[in-house]
Amino acid sequence: MTGDPVLGANLKRARALKEWTLEKLAGEIGVTKGLVSQFEKGQTMPSLAVLVKLAAALGTSLDSLVHGNGHRRPMGQPALPGLGLDERIASLPEALREYVIQQLRLAEEARGKIPEKFLIPPTSENLEQFHEYLRSLTVNKP
Repeated sequence: MTGDPVLGANLKRARALKEWTLEKLAGEIGVTKGLVSQFEKGQTMPSLAVLVKLAAALGTSLDSLVHGNGHRRPMGQPALPGLGLDERIASLPEALREYVIQQLRLAEEARGKIPEKFLIPPTSENLEQFHEYLRSLTVNKP
């Protein structure tokens, strides 16, 4: 996968503001120093789960990492009330934050594998079936 030079520059800037080394950031998010270096050089793209960890560790938002601090929300894009999702995740207690990140990772792996009937918002008729499907994804994990 090709990386993103803008994200790489924003990541490097955020790391420099905290005065962290590549090793320190890598240790905080559980990846190698070389992988963080590849992100910063725009050689590879982090997964969503790793992006969330990066933002949380650096005390910034996903939006700032991806677009930079001066980014404005496009017209027509809805704004969620309160904090952004990444800020909400970053503010969670560590154990809960790890659980949420794990669930995001599972969702990322399942992307494209969800049966079409569940791609619409769950209704009272299919909600239990949807929950069963989600449990089967978790139970079948090695």
